[in-house]
Amino acid sequence: MSYRDPDRKGMDNTGCVEYGAKLDHYEWTQTRTEVTCTILKENWPKDLWDFDARPLKSQNLDIKLTLTAISVGIKGKSQVLFAGDFPNRINTDDSTWTWDKETNTLEFTLQKDMTVHDSENPWWASFITSDEKIDVDLIEGSKYLDVSLLRKIKAQKEEKKKEEAAAKAAAEAAAAQGEEEKKAEE
Repeated sequence: MSYRDPDRKGMDNTGCVEYGAKLDHYEWTQTRTEVTCTILKENWPKDLWDFDARPLKSQNLDIKLTLTAISVGIKGKSQVLFAGDFPNRINTDDSTWTWDKETNTLEFTLQKDMTVHDSENPWWASFITSDEKIDVDLIEGSKYLDVSLLRKIKAQKEEKKKEEAAAKAAAEAAAAQGEEEKKAEE
């Protein structure tokens, strides 16, 4: 049984490999040649746009898309929903964005600039360079590893993340307790 989905151009569909991420303000995914970013209504700060008061239209959007960066906001407002640099260049002529007024969803489909990318490893670790990174090595490894090994690697990485988070929380708690004891002594 094959775990490859022909419609996703050879990408793994076992759930073991992440080709993108779901973040607070958007979610994104990718293929070898394009990146898709989706921003749902729930991800917009209420002070940026109040959907209950009036519907958002595409002409209200202030979207700046360059070879290396993106900015999403509302015309006439200084606050932006998000902005940042891409990890690699895109082809702006073949990249698009759409606003679905029925579902209040903004979606970007960006074509990777394959003339600049390393054709052997075109994967982006993040949509915006300052955001959380995914493991692109696991994407490449998924071509050669079986599902059980991929699941084991993913479980090990998740366990390591949990341990690091627990250690950070413990260190913060100890620091806070130390501050309290110091104040009590004074």
